[in-house]
Amino acid sequence: MKRRELLGTGALALLGGGAAGTAVGLGPLASKDTSEPAYFELEPITYEREPLLLQAPTDAVPRGESITFELQHTGESENISVGCHIPWAIQKFEDGTWKHAVWTDQRWHLLCATLISPGDTLTITVPLSPTALAEDHGVSEEEAEVTFIPGKYRFVVFANPPLAVNFRVLPTE
Repeated sequence: MKRRELLGTGALALLGGGAAGTAVGLGPLASKDTSEPAYFELEPITYEREPLLLQAPTDAVPRGESITFELQHTGESENISVGCHIPWAIQKFEDGTWKHAVWTDQRWHLLCATLISPGDTLTITVPLSPTALAEDHGVSEEEAEVTFIPGKYRFVVFANPPLAVNFRVLPTE
């Protein structure tokens, strides 16, 4: 095979792989037609999904502190895969719509899986502080620059379909 044909074939494979990769969640932070993160294409985001239950033991947290979420398998059979390292995002409710705030760098790794067995609960603790997000929670430095101002937010786990729970950020005392 000539070099030009080889390069052309490689480019085509990359482009095709990129399109397929985006469709299955390996895509870039933003889609090519918008500045919104690629996960917005995973709509609809739901608040209920059998046999998974997503909840926050507290529905409000002071700014800068951590909030904990629990993802429970309420079914009686089969493990459920929620992706590698439980991919998640946080959105802020602003001007009548949900807008991206931050999401984990581990959001789209399809090479491993976190499994939840029937009756098990996974706990996800997210610090609402840029420093802690960047250091310990798989969030890029650029993404970690989010400022959690007081208001309404939702935590989204990228199960299939995406599952969410609302919470509020309160002013610091």
